[in-house]
Amino acid sequence: MLTHPLVCSRRWHSLRTLPSCPAVSTEGATAAVVSIGVQSGEGRDRESLALPREDVDLILDTAKRCKAAGIPAIVVLNVCGPVEMHEWINQVDAVLLIWLGGQELGHAAAALLAGDENPSGKLPLTFPRQYRDAPTALFFPGESGQAMYGEDIFVGYRYYDAKGVPPQYPFGYGLSYTTFQLDNLRLSTRTLEIGSGQPIVASVDVTNTGDRPGREVVQLYVADPESTLRKPPKELKGFRKVAVEPGKTVTVEIPIDARSLAHYDPALVHWCVEPGAFQVLVGTSSADLPLAATFEAVGPNPYAYGPRTAIGKLLADPRALAVLYKYFPAGTMSPAAVHLLNEFMPDLALAAILDRWATMGPGMEPEQAAQLRTRLYAELGEIEV
Repeated sequence: MLTHPLVCSRRWHSLRTLPSCPAVSTEGATAAVVSIGVQSGEGRDRESLALPREDVDLILDTAKRCKAAGIPAIVVLNVCGPVEMHEWINQVDAVLLIWLGGQELGHAAAALLAGDENPSGKLPLTFPRQYRDAPTALFFPGESGQAMYGEDIFVGYRYYDAKGVPPQYPFGYGLSYTTFQLDNLRLSTRTLEIGSGQPIVASVDVTNTGDRPGREVVQLYVADPESTLRKPPKELKGFRKVAVEPGKTVTVEIPIDARSLAHYDPALVHWCVEPGAFQVLVGTSSADLPLAATFEAVGPNPYAYGPRTAIGKLLADPRALAVLYKYFPAGTMSPAAVHLLNEFMPDLALAAILDRWATMGPGMEPEQAAQLRTRLYAELGEIEV
């Protein structure tokens, strides 16, 4: 318990014109608490994630004095979002991220620092080491008052995972005054029927291995190792916060349904669930996922070969190419024609190619051609993709 903490606060950017906190003697103190504040709002974006220079100097000076006195240096971040911490994080003993807690912030911070309450929050975003590591670094603040949204689906932890950029603190991270262990991940079934509406239930045991009651947030991510469209390495699909007494174990259940596996395809103009193998990853942050299991999603494939399939994709599959040879008019699928299609029109849909031959063969009536086309699509659709 902090019986005699030394506190120095720099709460808002608007106070930066005030003199810096004076050096205070650490004699008789059990800890030093430095409170740092950053705020912004609509129409008032921060220029960077860096703290003001005087705040960084205050933290470093306090940490140096605490080290000499043999007492811990604690930083309380009363902030609105991520801040750069790389310059001082290794010099202090603890950081309490309190966000913008409103009028009860002081009481809440005191209860947490004194150990009267056990923190159990998790980061809802990623703290990069430096802003240049962030996915928006090349696009913000932009030019002429406009910033381009260039991250696409790779926002937050999805970007850091895909690019292999280590953050300061990962999405979902958070410490407690106790410790937890996750074990025994099991799935209710290894097969998810896409159209059934029945989910797979993932169960995991959470044990409090410390000596205090606490709460842990179990996080479940799903990875799609082979997908037609590009995807992040993994995506959060469910989480549960559970209270566990010391030495006790609680079982947490998180459902995974077809919606959890869906992605939006702008070319098909709808949400798609692609059959195949998926991986379940469970842990306590996006960077700490010790438990894994796999399951198979079965059902209709939105990317099965058909009229919308790019001709280049069909020509690259010997099975599909054999079907095309069978149904296309004689001579139209010569090696030279295949080469030209691959070279100049690989993204053209099969239906568009067929439209260039109004009749599927010499002297063939339109009705016959339509029937032949239907059989072609059906045979292509039977090929497992």
